[in-house]
Amino acid sequence: MADTINVNDIKKGAEVILRNSWKARIEDSKKGQTRMATVFGSCTEMGSIYATDIMYAVVNGETVKVEYPEKYIKNKMVRHGFGF
Repeated sequence: MADTINVNDIKKGAEVILRNSWKARIEDSKKGQTRMATVFGSCTEMGSIYATDIMYAVVNGETVKVEYPEKYIKNKMVRHGFGF
């Protein structure tokens, strides 16, 4: 099994761990910088999350690190400049 997975290869129904350690379930199979997810945090909510906030994905019962395209990382830096 691979040690990493590209964020665009994460499919609907996949369990992921976010940068803030909350768990989430991906609700779409789209590719892009935002994904629809159900987030299980202090309360359960469904909404858009940034793909770069996904740190790990559970693939075939194994937790693997998520990789991002270079342009996603550049856009993340721009967002951080604005305080997001």
